[in-house]
Amino acid sequence: MKIKITSDSTCDLGEKLIKENDIGIFALQVILGEQSYSDGVNIVPQDIFDYVAANGTLPKTAAGSSDEYSAFFKEQLEGYDALIHFNISSKASSSHSAALIAAKSFGGKVFVIDSKALSTGQGLLVMKACDMRKEGLSAEEIAKRMTELTPMVNTSFVPDDLNYLHKGGRCSLAAMLGAKV
Repeated sequence: MKIKITSDSTCDLGEKLIKENDIGIFALQVILGEQSYSDGVNIVPQDIFDYVAANGTLPKTAAGSSDEYSAFFKEQLEGYDALIHFNISSKASSSHSAALIAAKSFGGKVFVIDSKALSTGQGLLVMKACDMRKEGLSAEEIAKRMTELTPMVNTSFVPDDLNYLHKGGRCSLAAMLGAKV
């Protein structure tokens, strides 16, 4: 069985890993002011950092629609028997719901996994699925195991400063100023 592994762009896997492991990437939308960009296609993280530094506001993001996911799944399935797709946590985005709706029209060939993570946590799950594919597991078995593994993935980060957390409403001004002291 030939299995395609895909993920939305929040998995933050580098170009080399994506290419070496034949991973399809669904680009989520990043909105800076009035302009919308496709993550990893016509905008990179440095562009976002530069925008925030210049404007003092955080970008917005937009999940894909079920129609966009359907088109993506159809394209990615060409030449494959099944597809396993990873989404950013359903607690952070409606992407997972849209992908689930789209998957229903593919007769059990598309398996959608809620990574319950983002960034490297999601990327680790994608890479583990690629390893399982190399081991010859079926799409059903990979999807089952990934669903079992997602609660075991924990990621954390240590910010250089609290500016982004404050701008996003996750840190008070007092806490941000106290941390700077």
